[in-house]
Amino acid sequence: MKKFVMLMTMFLFLLPATGFAADLRNVETVGKNETVKNLYLAGQNPTVEANVTGDLVAAGSTVTVDGDVSGGVLVAGSTLNFNGKVSGSLRVAGGNVNINGEVGGDVVVFGGNVVFGTKSIIDGDVLVFGGTVDFKGSVLGSIKDGYIGSVNLGGSVSGDVTFNRVGTLVVTSDAAVTGELEYSSQNEGTISSSAKIGGKTVYNKVAANNTLSSLVPNLGSVIFGLLIAFVTIMAFILLAPKFTKNVVNNAVVKPWSKIGIGLLAFIVAPIVMFLFAITFFGLGIMGYLLVVYVALIALAGTISAILAGSYTWKFAAKDKELLVNWKTAFVGVLIVALLKFIPIIGWLAVFVLFLIVFGTLVTMSFDFLKAQRA
Repeated sequence: MKKFVMLMTMFLFLLPATGFAADLRNVETVGKNETVKNLYLAGQNPTVEANVTGDLVAAGSTVTVDGDVSGGVLVAGSTLNFNGKVSGSLRVAGGNVNINGEVGGDVVVFGGNVVFGTKSIIDGDVLVFGGTVDFKGSVLGSIKDGYIGSVNLGGSVSGDVTFNRVGTLVVTSDAAVTGELEYSSQNEGTISSSAKIGGKTVYNKVAANNTLSSLVPNLGSVIFGLLIAFVTIMAFILLAPKFTKNVVNNAVVKPWSKIGIGLLAFIVAPIVMFLFAITFFGLGIMGYLLVVYVALIALAGTISAILAGSYTWKFAAKDKELLVNWKTAFVGVLIVALLKFIPIIGWLAVFVLFLIVFGTLVTMSFDFLKAQRA
């Protein structure tokens, strides 16, 4: 739970400075001829062709940004493609991330496979957490403190290159680093003799990390934590079986759209509450919204484990429907616990599960309010 909270906190601190005048949309394409400001976009495969004045926040399965953005960008999804110019900073999380445009600020990436194309120009610094990363473009700042499985460095970097932890490092003959190259790894990297490195190259050898041996001393507390989580989830299932099953079934319908809605609500709600808080007459409303917001977060954290277990059980057992019972609850608790032991990628997966359920709860809440007004 501490790692999950830390990940959500990291996301909040990495948010661009969004304005209060926002354009919220749930569409697939924002056309070239449109004029948008501070765009919040959610969809299955959203594409932004228009130029955005202000910031862009988007989520979906495949997100493509072809237009220019005058502010900062925050995007999450399975596959992310950036071809336009971003004047501010770019902060993204996705399975496959392709950057082929110019970024005026810094770039922060959480990704499985990350490619900085030959046309990419990063005016600021780059921070990457990922599985495999391919640098082919230009970084006018520095590459800082990355944690990466495999790195292929073939572009130009005006500053220093530092990798706190890297599995495999390959520096090709096309690489040109003005500053120093420092990396920590179990294995020494492969550096081409034709590569240009202005400063010194420092290799810090890292001892192999035996995760199992570090886990055994804390095995009792881990089992106790799993037991508490399982009992809590089972109590919730027994108290609200129909509601829980309804949320789980709704969550798997257009899940990427739910991620987008969840991400937007997660970001926008604190801003709205702040606006109410600074007005005397809005303190009561702000307090009510805060209670609802915290309750939805707590619910999403609980039901996300149930969703993981139900979907995994359906896939493994080849059932026709999602089941919500003690078996799927137990499987879900194990899955979430195992994901939390995987740095960065595992935490990101847990956060994505949370966003799916959070987006589902927000959607169901709005549907309920509409039904009451009808």
